[in-house]
Amino acid sequence: SSQIGAGIQEAFQLVDNAANVFYGIVYFTMFAIPIFGAGALRSGAPIWLRIAAICGAVVSLSAIFFTIYPIIDVPSPLSFAVKIIAVTGIANAIGVAIYLLGKKRQRA
Repeated sequence: SSQIGAGIQEAFQLVDNAANVFYGIVYFTMFAIPIFGAGALRSGAPIWLRIAAICGAVVSLSAIFFTIYPIIDVPSPLSFAVKIIAVTGIANAIGVAIYLLGKKRQRA
């Protein structure tokens, strides 16, 4: 589905970039814990750890942004970006749905 209307090189770039966005999201989440996590986690984190986490979060967000921008010639950079965002959004929504279904079954 992410390859609709794409040439072979663009299709490969879409799939590869979507995978990189997944990694960027995971790393951003990891770096966000000392910054935005529960109060007990934040208060126990030394200042050097918070500074390192902020740097890591900024780099992760930058990597996501630059991954969405195509590095090859494509007919429409906007269409390319929308496809990557759609693929990663849909895949993450499916992951959340699976998680919530598992939690629901666990309670039953």
